[in-house]
Amino acid sequence: MPTSGHPDIESGHQPRIPGVRYRKVPRTRWVETTFNGETKLREQTVYEWEPVPPRNLDAVYLRAVITVAVMLTVVAAVWSTVAIGHLLGGLVPGHGWAGYLAATAFEIPWVTCLVVQWLLRFQPERAKAVNVAGWIGLAFVVTAVIVDGWRLGAVEVGAIGAFVSIVAKGSWWVVLRLFRVPLSEDAAGWLEAKREELTVSRVMLDEQQRMAGQQAYLAHVYGGTPQLPASAPATDTVPALRPDMEDSRSQPAPGQTTPPAPTAPAPVSVHRSPAHPDTSAPAPTPAPAPDPRQTPHLHAVGGPSIADTIRAALKDTPDIEDEDLLARVESVHGKTLRETVRRTRKRIERKAS
Repeated sequence: MPTSGHPDIESGHQPRIPGVRYRKVPRTRWVETTFNGETKLREQTVYEWEPVPPRNLDAVYLRAVITVAVMLTVVAAVWSTVAIGHLLGGLVPGHGWAGYLAATAFEIPWVTCLVVQWLLRFQPERAKAVNVAGWIGLAFVVTAVIVDGWRLGAVEVGAIGAFVSIVAKGSWWVVLRLFRVPLSEDAAGWLEAKREELTVSRVMLDEQQRMAGQQAYLAHVYGGTPQLPASAPATDTVPALRPDMEDSRSQPAPGQTTPPAPTAPAPVSVHRSPAHPDTSAPAPTPAPAPDPRQTPHLHAVGGPSIADTIRAALKDTPDIEDEDLLARVESVHGKTLRETVRRTRKRIERKAS
């Protein structure tokens, strides 16, 4: 590595902060070089001192804990599958592989629930049902392993072997508690409204993609989609003659062999006097006011939250119906899901009691 020719580095002109670790990294720059009377641009490699960020021990420890939990889950799944497969293999003599294949049905459910819990780690309310289902699936695994040990005459071995799956499940319980931070009502309401807004956007995009695919299919197979006829624009001119009147006018006069060439009727302009207004034409109807509930939006920063609106409504009318409460929330915050209002009301009433 060259150490000369770079006074900005070697002479210490680049400021360095005491206590901060640095590393030398190569950089390239373009410089002008004059040789034989000609000036050219060429690349030059220089070395600069770059500060090294401190090691994030929290991230290292979290990565280590998650790695241990994954390894324990793999060990528990393999161990329990072998034990349960040995137990079920006796039901189909000569086809022991079928027992091990059926044993995977005991491991896959609770492991899948672990994955879903990880995806819902920031939504503890939705993860509760998945957590319960995971523990139920683990109970079947533990029971099957103990039964296999009892069948072999070693119940204590089966109980200890079943404890391996419990340890794996418990390690994930510890990891998930690291992400379980209780939120206030305002923060939870804002986060739920934000999730609803993003979900609506995602559904709309999915529907647009689906309809665009159907339209492309129709265009490719049938040559396009049927178009509805456009409605005729309203005009102020006199309407055309009826078909029977046109037929009578198009008939040739007596003695004529060919009908006369049709002539377009002259446009008739209608003059309305201010003293005698035309009462036959319907008065224009005003455009309906936009419904604020049709535009989903979040409350402004500093304004009342959904929980504050529900709390105020319950204070005024404790036994208010869910429909009336939903209408009141939508009149303040716009379009709101019924389930959000129901859960927030239940939480407020539970805390008030």
